[in-house]
Amino acid sequence: MKKTESKAYAKINLMLRVIGKRLSGYHNLQMVNFKIDLSDTVRLIADDTGSVRVDFYPEFEPENNIVEKIILDFKERFGIREGITAEIKKQIPLASGMGGGSADAAVVIHLLDEMFDLNLSMEDKRTLGLKYGADIPYMLTEGGAIVEGIGEQVVPISEQLTKEVLIVNPGFPVSTKDIFQSVTDYSLPLKHSYIYEVLKEGNIEALIRNDLTKVVKKMYPDFAIVLNDLKKMTDNPVFMTGSGPTLVVLINKEIPEPKVKEFKNTYPAFYVQKHRII
Repeated sequence: MKKTESKAYAKINLMLRVIGKRLSGYHNLQMVNFKIDLSDTVRLIADDTGSVRVDFYPEFEPENNIVEKIILDFKERFGIREGITAEIKKQIPLASGMGGGSADAAVVIHLLDEMFDLNLSMEDKRTLGLKYGADIPYMLTEGGAIVEGIGEQVVPISEQLTKEVLIVNPGFPVSTKDIFQSVTDYSLPLKHSYIYEVLKEGNIEALIRNDLTKVVKKMYPDFAIVLNDLKKMTDNPVFMTGSGPTLVVLINKEIPEPKVKEFKNTYPAFYVQKHRII
């Protein structure tokens, strides 16, 4: 029996620009993504049963079990006879815009490659991962990256950020499909050289933007209320990650604890935690 495990880190989008729409219906994006120190834990166990099993803790049944699909794909593609069990301990809030499912899937790809000595290139992994989710090619990458197309174009960023963020996840679901279908305005992409320069100077606020925010505010009035309350709580930049509903506060100056406590008391069911960009 072989075992291996790894952390699967959440991501935030410092920037998400919707550049246009493809004939396929998918949107071209330009994003600046970074990981944060919020993670799931993924363990793979290989045995002689030949079967595939995925267990989530706490227990839930995903609508689309991409981890199971990836394991089955690997078994068929590479002739893996062993049974494989994936045990995933969830910490990243579900359907939060932080890529938890994609992070788990990316780690499974890395661990399968390692466990069975497949020696896959990063390009191979990204091509395979893209079949199961547009966030997976980035999630296979360590650190930050400029991500373009539908998510398949990943250019790693060498600049490291050491910022703290406050993550606020309301816990209510939003429909990514409906949100993108409601997008009518498009943005111009930024030059990579400009993005690098801004990050090098530490002027992160100049990049912060999410073109989906106004759509989500219109479709989900409760989200708009939470966003407004967060902006009242702090002068720090507040922005949405992914298609929401998670909001991020970039902590340039410390938020007084009484204000954070008051916000938590107002929204006791929300996930409200400090994390660090890694």
